[in-house]
Amino acid sequence: MMSPRETHTWLPLAAAALLLILAPQCSHAEEPIYRLCVPQIYLAECQQLLADPSEAGIRMECVAGRDRVDCLELIEQRKADVLATEPEDMYIAYHRKNEDYRVISEIRTQQDKDASFRYEGIILVKKDSPIRTLQQLRGAKSCHTGFGRNVGYKIPITKLKNTHILKVSADPQISATERELKSLSEFFAQSCLVGTYSTHP
Repeated sequence: MMSPRETHTWLPLAAAALLLILAPQCSHAEEPIYRLCVPQIYLAECQQLLADPSEAGIRMECVAGRDRVDCLELIEQRKADVLATEPEDMYIAYHRKNEDYRVISEIRTQQDKDASFRYEGIILVKKDSPIRTLQQLRGAKSCHTGFGRNVGYKIPITKLKNTHILKVSADPQISATERELKSLSEFFAQSCLVGTYSTHP
C-alpha cells in the first residue's frame, strides 16, 4: 500500500520478498523517480535491471546501502524510497521509531508466482536404491546441507516428524535441539550434518 497521495504501482522484480516504501521526493508536476535501495554487492545487477525504464513501467534509480539494514536507515533518512526485504527485515522495521514504512506488495519469481511455496526440498536417493518410501529411510545414511538450513534440514526433518516416522524424545534432561539431533542419530545409521564447530561432546 502506498501513501494516499500516490497512485498504486506494482514493482515487477524477480524476487520473493516484501517491499517497504516511503513517498519519493518530487513535485506534483514531475513524474516521481523511486529510489530502490539494494545492498552494495547487488548494485550492478540493479542498474542492469533498471536500464530499460519501460520494463518497470515507472521511473526508478538504484541506491546502494551496505546491507538491507542500512537500506532501512536510508529510507528513514529519505535517501531511498523502496527496498525488497526478507521477513527478518520487516521485524527490524517494526521495532524502529520510524512509523511510516508501508508494505506495498508480496512478490514472487515469474516461474513460481502462483505457487503456494517459495521453494521446495526433496529427498534424493540413488536410482538403484531399494528405498521407495519415507519409512525405508530408517537405518540409511543421510547427508544434509547444514544444521538449521531450510531445504537440507528443516523441511525434511519436519516432513519426517509430521508423518510420525521420526519420533523426537521428550527427555527433559536435554534441550529441544539435543533431543532432535539424538532422534536423528538413532533414525539414520550415519549422517553428514554441517554445523558450527563445538568442543562440547
